[in-house]
Amino acid sequence: ERRFSKKDKDYMNAASRRYRAKKRGLRQQLQKRNAELEVEQLHFQTEIQSLRNQIKLLSNQQEITGLHDLKTENLILRAEIKRHKLFAKQLLSIVSQIPKRTFTDVQKKELLENGVESATSQFLRLLNLSVMDESWQSV
Repeated sequence: ERRFSKKDKDYMNAASRRYRAKKRGLRQQLQKRNAELEVEQLHFQTEIQSLRNQIKLLSNQQEITGLHDLKTENLILRAEIKRHKLFAKQLLSIVSQIPKRTFTDVQKKELLENGVESATSQFLRLLNLSVMDESWQSV
């Protein structure tokens, strides 16, 4: 059986106290972090429930109003935008193809009236397709 000197015993006791203090500090840090995570978890659970309620509300509104689902509505809007862009492109193409010559005042007036009439009918057609069509419902 080995006997330790008082100096060795004091050194081992001090080392044991440091080790226990370190472990105690680590355990306190972990307990504190655990408490923080529990608070954070409660916050996230509350937020998740709020989002679920919003989804349920939107689903109920969709059922009541008969709206398209968002993916279908997005596809419809993209197609409508594509048509509008095509119209604008064709209009610019027509304008760029106008011959570069001088017109009499009567010819200018006739061209202007025809252009305004054509543009108005095109605009009304697009308006009817995108807004006034009964198959569309406001969101």
